[in-house]
Amino acid sequence: MGKLIIADDNRSLTIGLQRFFRKKGYDVSIAFDGEELLSLCKDNHVEVVVLDLRMPRMNGLAALEKIKEHSPKVRAIVITGFGDSEALAEATRLGVRDFLTKPFGLDEIEKSVLRAMNQEELSL
Repeated sequence: MGKLIIADDNRSLTIGLQRFFRKKGYDVSIAFDGEELLSLCKDNHVEVVVLDLRMPRMNGLAALEKIKEHSPKVRAIVITGFGDSEALAEATRLGVRDFLTKPFGLDEIEKSVLRAMNQEELSL
């Protein structure tokens, strides 16, 4: 399985998702704000980022824009409880692969991550 980063300021959600994906065989790192996410992406070869739109220190879209500057092939999935049309349009412009509204099921996020991990293979 590939390298995955989960970024959300909800610690219980983030840690729970980390445990879930580790049991599935993923190499998972977590971040609790946009700055941490950006730092993790600079230091690792990341395939997929699962991120919340609203996080402290740097929101998810600002972090994703900076990540894409140095790692344009990173695939992103947005998880959010707040999905306004302007933010969703910006996320689409940045190449976000999927949008999940909280609360979501573990099977739903697992399918989304699997699709994102396999996306590059499908496009060849």
